[in-house]
Amino acid sequence: MKETTFKHTLSLEHANSVSSNRDFSDGKNEYRNQFQIRICQLIEPVPNESPDYMPLGLHIRVNMKTCPLPPILPNTRPNKLTEPRRTARPINCTTNIKLSPIVSNNITINWTPDKKNYVFAMYLVKKLTVDTLIKKLQDKRGRSAEDTKIYVIKK
Repeated sequence: MKETTFKHTLSLEHANSVSSNRDFSDGKNEYRNQFQIRICQLIEPVPNESPDYMPLGLHIRVNMKTCPLPPILPNTRPNKLTEPRRTARPINCTTNIKLSPIVSNNITINWTPDKKNYVFAMYLVKKLTVDTLIKKLQDKRGRSAEDTKIYVIKK
């Protein structure tokens, strides 16, 4: 197993942004703003966008607390004895973060070594609900059928 540890101290703005935007309605305790960890494979030359890619044997702890990871993909090759890979998606680690600008957060990542290089990043993001996304789509004016046809022909 490979292991690396990062120390991260939040800015006052980021700590306040997350701690002051919680949803307590209907007995929930959800953060509207979240800290999400993204991991991707380092590919040279670096493309404009890099899709999430989880290394095998991934285990993430923030301040010694395990982060919930995405589910394991179903094995499509039952005859192959391969280690299962996780669904590639952001990892919400907000509940493990110390929301203070004076205390650092320790982020420890373990994975099974392979010949690939990986990039790790933690982002502060605003969680969007399905209702919010639908409203944004409805508010956005769509193209006419003729405009869509012209656009497709150009491509």
